[in-house]
Amino acid sequence: MALASLASCGTQFVYNRLDWLTHYYLSSQVSLDGSQSQELRDRLQSFFAWHRRNELPRYATFLDRMANDAVRPVSVSQIESGRREGEGYVREAVVHGAPDAARWLEDLRPAQMEELSDSPEEDERGSREENCDLDVEERREKSTRRFIDNVEKWTGDLTGGQ
Repeated sequence: MALASLASCGTQFVYNRLDWLTHYYLSSQVSLDGSQSQELRDRLQSFFAWHRRNELPRYATFLDRMANDAVRPVSVSQIESGRREGEGYVREAVVHGAPDAARWLEDLRPAQMEELSDSPEEDERGSREENCDLDVEERREKSTRRFIDNVEKWTGDLTGGQ
C-alpha cells in the first residue's frame, strides 16, 4: 500500500509539472528569445489545462474499468481493446495539441529550426560517446545515479533507504 501511494504521489508530482518539464526540455533543444519562451509556456499551460479538465476524467474511467475487469483472468482481446483505447487517447491529445505546436514552430526563425532539428542527433552522438564504452553494469549504475540526482534536485537529498 505504501509503494502504491508513493507511486501515485510520484506520478501526480511529475504530471503536475509536465508543462514545466516540457518547456525545460524544448528550451534545451533550441535557443528561444523571451517572447518565444513565454509563448511556449502559454501554449503548454493551455494544453495541460485542457488535458486535466477533459482527458484525466476519461483516463480515470478507463483505468477503473480495467481494474474491475482484472479481478478475473484478462483475455487477449481485452488487452488488445485496452491498448487500442490507450492509443486513441494519445491520438486525441496529439490532434488537440498539433495546431498550437505548428503555430509555435512557424514562429521559429530558420536558424532555430535547424538548431531544433540538429539537437536530437547531437544528443544521441554525445550519449553514444559517453556510454558505449561502458559495460552493462557500469551503464546501469550510471543511469541509477543520474536518476537519483534528478530526483534529489526536486526533493532534496535522499537517504540510503529511500
